[in-house]
Amino acid sequence: MMPFTAATVALAVIAGTAIAAPSRLTINQSQSSVTVTLTLIGSSATDSSPVSGYYDAVFNSQSAPTTMGLTDIRAALTENLTLNISFSILGRFNSNANNLVILYANPPQLFGPVPITAGAVTLTDVPTITQGTLAYNATGVVCSQLQSSGLLCVDNINLADQGVTNQTQSGTVAVSNGNATLSTTFDTTSPLDPNNPGLGSIRVRGTIVASGAIRCPSDFNNDNVVDFFDYLDFVDAFAAGGPSADYNGDTVTDFFDYLDFVAQFATGC
Repeated sequence: MMPFTAATVALAVIAGTAIAAPSRLTINQSQSSVTVTLTLIGSSATDSSPVSGYYDAVFNSQSAPTTMGLTDIRAALTENLTLNISFSILGRFNSNANNLVILYANPPQLFGPVPITAGAVTLTDVPTITQGTLAYNATGVVCSQLQSSGLLCVDNINLADQGVTNQTQSGTVAVSNGNATLSTTFDTTSPLDPNNPGLGSIRVRGTIVASGAIRCPSDFNNDNVVDFFDYLDFVDAFAAGGPSADYNGDTVTDFFDYLDFVAQFATGC
């Protein structure tokens, strides 16, 4: 094994900070769903949809991971949602939520890693963005209420304008024969109009099940071997000192992570 030298550190730093190889976990549509609840002037409507997409997760081991991080999330609702609220003779609020997608806000920046304890994992305050549109048509007193808040009675709301929401996902990680299954739940609420939070809210909650093969965390360049090029990438992460090659979940890349990398280098992972 080549030792750390000034030359290798300098070469790696010039290349930029490396991140351990992410594993693509594909969302199982038959086991995953998202429910959206729209609340307006004290009344609510709810609809649900299956979900497709993926999680890009970073594990510290192929066979028995004890930490997990994220570099990307894409959870796309496969159906549009109908959210209609009747206020009897006072009016109606009819709306459709279209092309909803929940995304990690900072790809490919590493979020975490966090511990996996007895199979349980909690991803606290993951920054997410919800994309899509909410097209609506309001009548009667509902229309008047919207107008008094400076809103239109007929409009399309770009949900991405809500900005970043911190979403906590709790669940489990099960590993078998080099494959991981991540099962998580989440529940977040944000204002319908960020400038008028008292008007109403959108609550998004769901259950996601995603699975896929765990990549070797020391294969930084994703060529399916752990070799000298990955060593240079690890030196890069070591020089940066951040969590990008944090094998033991202490949020820094240091000598203890170097020992884990050496072990995986020696065995090919």
